[in-house]
Amino acid sequence: MATVKEVAEMAGVSVGTVSKVLNGIQVGEKNKEKVEQAIRVLGYEINVYARGLRAQNTYTAAVIVPNLYNQFFALFVEYVEKAFSSRGYKLMLCISSGDAKKEVDYITLSRQNKVDGIIGITYNDIEQYVTEGMPFVSLDRHFIQQVHCVTCDNYGGGWMAGTVFAKAHCKSLLYVRTGSDLSGETMKRGRGFEDYCKSKQIRFEVLDMHDIDDQNGLDDHNRIYACFDTFFKDKIVNGKCIFDGIFTSGDYLALMLKEYLEKQEIVVPQDVQIIGFDGLQLYKDGPYMVSSIAQPIPKLAEKCVDNLLGLIQKEEVEMLSMLPVTFVEGGTTKAVY
Repeated sequence: MATVKEVAEMAGVSVGTVSKVLNGIQVGEKNKEKVEQAIRVLGYEINVYARGLRAQNTYTAAVIVPNLYNQFFALFVEYVEKAFSSRGYKLMLCISSGDAKKEVDYITLSRQNKVDGIIGITYNDIEQYVTEGMPFVSLDRHFIQQVHCVTCDNYGGGWMAGTVFAKAHCKSLLYVRTGSDLSGETMKRGRGFEDYCKSKQIRFEVLDMHDIDDQNGLDDHNRIYACFDTFFKDKIVNGKCIFDGIFTSGDYLALMLKEYLEKQEIVVPQDVQIIGFDGLQLYKDGPYMVSSIAQPIPKLAEKCVDNLLGLIQKEEVEMLSMLPVTFVEGGTTKAVY
């Protein structure tokens, strides 16, 4: 196997410059090109294990997500992997399926020094296992412990949804959410929306399905439909819905609601306008699934990686990093000119 010294000699640079290139530290573009060319010619391969022993790091990080069938989680993981790879890190993917025990098992890997740190999306009560000093970055979720969190402007996104409905002259609004009721930034989506409605004296209601019980063994999709049936029983009268604008906590929930309303012969967006949250697209650079408050997923992933690596390197990292959101049109709102 080629050595770092041989790479340096072929490139005509110092061993230190080669080391910087291998570790993703910025060097002059010409020197970087020379080093990369020498690596290709010599077939140099980084001995990650040996490098980890010297630095007491594994150069491996983990990301915990509930699943990959939700496009938001899948995209987030893709961008996280790209960000880690560009910095010389490998990524361990941990799919928890919402199982707290699985999440705790993965966190144990960090305590055993098998990964250098973790980026986690969790909706379980695993507070006691996220110990102080462990490099851990949470997306959206709050912990009592001093855990660093990356998020988007959820409150501003809720407020923004209210302004879109107001510009479209909506008079009766509804906020619908489902998911965990543990403390987190996503809870602010509804608060921003409600505060906007109150400030403009717009009538609104809230349908909160965070604590829906398993009804006769129904899966999540059918349980949500059962809740819709109960809630809208007296909200749709003679083919008319009393709401003309509905904001949901996520895009998939918005899609389910659209499907449900159309089965009741309520036309979207002519009769009821819908705004989701996330900004998911049918395919890369394709149309948005629904009109939505879009999160900057690539930037969220990049920020999580930057913060985690900062913690691993024992640098000062802000406790809460917040990125802006934007409104995107996806066919479930009326165009406002």
